[in-house]
Amino acid sequence: MEPSPRIHVRPHLAVTALRVLILAVLAGFGLALVLSYGHKGKPQAVITMAPSSPTPPGQGPVLNKSDEFEISGSREGRPAFTLSARTVTGFEGDRKLMDGVRLTLHDEEGGSITVTGLNGQFDAPSRRAQLTGDVHIEGADGLSLSTGTLFYDSDRDMIFTADPITFRVGGLEGEGRGLNYLAGERQIKIPDQVRL
Repeated sequence: MEPSPRIHVRPHLAVTALRVLILAVLAGFGLALVLSYGHKGKPQAVITMAPSSPTPPGQGPVLNKSDEFEISGSREGRPAFTLSARTVTGFEGDRKLMDGVRLTLHDEEGGSITVTGLNGQFDAPSRRAQLTGDVHIEGADGLSLSTGTLFYDSDRDMIFTADPITFRVGGLEGEGRGLNYLAGERQIKIPDQVRL
């Protein structure tokens, strides 16, 4: 009688251990997916562009230049900002130079403030804008501020400057240096040299 072939148990144990390891890794990924469901980071503004005005008849197309430019962003389904300009010139790298700039910031409670400036720049990838030249801020409650240069950061929902400013709120007037305004929370901070 011939001896029966011997069954090697070690390879079967190794295959079983490998299967258990793969199953544990997949279960870990599944558990991580289930536990992270519904968790979101801070939402970023979604940017939409309005169509530009048509080119006037009889003239060739103007490359990277537009009249009546408008771009808007939203956060969690509500409007976050609207940036418009009389004219805009686009450059490589998505940087836009604007003339006759108007920036409207919408807060969480439905209110808004309006920022105007003679000139400006907008960088779509970083969602930041800069307004220069006779910059004015008008808001609810009689808020009025003026400065030379102002920056808007959509990710932080904030406007700021380090330049001198003048302000008026109701019957109170004054000046200072610098401004931080959190649009969503309606918080204003003038960090330096405040005089009433």
